[in-house]
Amino acid sequence: MCDVCAARNNGEKGALSVTNLRIIWCCYKDPKTNLSIGLNCVDKMKIETANSSLRGNTQGLYVTAKHQSTYQFIFTSLVKNSPRLFTTARAIYRSYETTKLYRDLKLRGAIIKDKNLILLPQEDVYNKIIGVWNLSSDQGNLGSFFVTNVRLVWHANLAENFNVSIPYLQVLHFCHSTDTYLVQSPVCNCRVLFRLRQLKFEIRNLVTLSWWKQAQSRVGLCWDFESIPTRSWRMCTRK
Repeated sequence: MCDVCAARNNGEKGALSVTNLRIIWCCYKDPKTNLSIGLNCVDKMKIETANSSLRGNTQGLYVTAKHQSTYQFIFTSLVKNSPRLFTTARAIYRSYETTKLYRDLKLRGAIIKDKNLILLPQEDVYNKIIGVWNLSSDQGNLGSFFVTNVRLVWHANLAENFNVSIPYLQVLHFCHSTDTYLVQSPVCNCRVLFRLRQLKFEIRNLVTLSWWKQAQSRVGLCWDFESIPTRSWRMCTRK
């Protein structure tokens, strides 16, 4: 997006780029003056009327980010008749938010309905194992275990909302001893301990054959591709 003004940088003009991971703004006059905002740090994104020093009242993109502290950035477009510029940025952010279950560990989520796993796009269940104990608490909880091509999911039999979803991308360590399995995630150094009534072939493969490591490189992350006609784009240059 060319000719985008950043209110936090004295109204300087620059170029705004939106990728699948972050928002980047770079000043025309001094490329060293730039911003890089990871979508994982974005707490809120909205489109409202903003006061621009170069254009007056115009449509602006408000981005609130959190990283140790809270920051707010305001971007305004200087291009006339371009209402879809910021709408595209917000749509990409929403798409990123809806795919977090592919990447992030989730506790007590709305992922189970009628004791069945609510599948993500392009997710397939390889096996459902009944009679798995979650030993994270002192007394333990009996539940069911799902093995999919994207993640491991466990939920308690007595309370479906008591569950955990562990994507393979978050698995740091996977080990077993007799009928007990330990899954360790780098998120908050989280460790989840499971116990099975009897050894299951699928779980044994996850450990002995490092199948979960192979799944990390094959996970689809809900990417869909669609061919579009080739267009000639105007390159953003310094003005």
